[in-house]
Amino acid sequence: NSKVVALQGYIHAMAGRTGAARETLVELAALRTQRFVPPYAEALIWLGLGDLEQAARFLERCIEAHDVHLIFLLADAKWDPVRALPWFDDFFSRCGFTLQG
Repeated sequence: NSKVVALQGYIHAMAGRTGAARETLVELAALRTQRFVPPYAEALIWLGLGDLEQAARFLERCIEAHDVHLIFLLADAKWDPVRALPWFDDFFSRCGFTLQG
């Protein structure tokens, strides 16, 4: 399950085990050759590694892939660092989401 693998990679990254997190990225890339892996999975690991530029690249791929996991961007506290970036509001609107308020 790519969700479990991605969360494991994120946890490795957040725990400072960057080598293990990067190995998880390799594992997901290998899985991607066999079946669909949501871009969100890899974005999550890059987020954990603190590479917000790479995370943003995979989030862009989420739009292209119509990745349903984008719904977590506002609700999941893991994405707090990304929501604070200047490009996030534009990205969020390109996802087709709107904020009520």
